[in-house]
Amino acid sequence: MSAPDTNVEKQERRHKVPLLGMKGVVILAVVLIAGLILYTAAQSDDGEVEAVSDNVPTVDVTTGN
Repeated sequence: MSAPDTNVEKQERRHKVPLLGMKGVVILAVVLIAGLILYTAAQSDDGEVEAVSDNVPTVDVTTGN
């Protein structure tokens, strides 16, 4: 149940600092995730994927006993 006489504007003024802190944490998290994505993209090298797939050992299953 909610309070019968809720004044949202008054409560927003009273909780201004915690609300700003929560907004700051969300903004920081978005910036850090974007930085992680950019860092990961910059570190990836498409040539490495081809080199790994070329070095996969194969087994000749066509020879019989």
